[in-house]
Amino acid sequence: MRRKEGFSHSEEQILNLLWEKGEPLTINEIEELCIEEKLSRVTIFKAVQSLIDAELLNVNGFAKSTKTYARKFTPAITREQYAAMLLETKGFSTKDMGNVVVAMLGTGKSGKINKKTGEKAIKELEDIISQIRNMGK
Repeated sequence: MRRKEGFSHSEEQILNLLWEKGEPLTINEIEELCIEEKLSRVTIFKAVQSLIDAELLNVNGFAKSTKTYARKFTPAITREQYAAMLLETKGFSTKDMGNVVVAMLGTGKSGKINKKTGEKAIKELEDIISQIRNMGK
C-alpha cells in the first residue's frame, strides 16, 4: 500500500470523490462526476487501476451497465489514513504529530489558535489518547 513517490492529481481526485460520495461508484459514474475536472475516461481508468495496484481501492460489487456489468469501487483507506501516508512520504513521523496538529490549528489568517478551536482539538486528542490506552486492555 505504501508508495515512495506521491500520487497523481487524477488519483487524488478519484479518492476525494469516493470519500465525498460515501458509496461505491463505477468508472462511468466517476466519469460523469468528473466533468468539471475534464478527466478523460482513459485517465480515469488508468488512475483507478493504479489505485487498485496500490491497494487504495477495493472492488465493492457490480452494477449492470447496458449489456455488461461494471465494477463498483470504494476507497480501501480513510481520508485520514491517506493524509498520514502522504505525511510519511514527506518524511514526517509520529514524533512530529504534535507539531503538525498545532500547525494545522494555526493555519488561519492570524496564525494564532482560536480558543474554541483549541479546546475542541484538545477534546478530540484526549478521546484518541483514551482509545489508544484502552487498546491494550
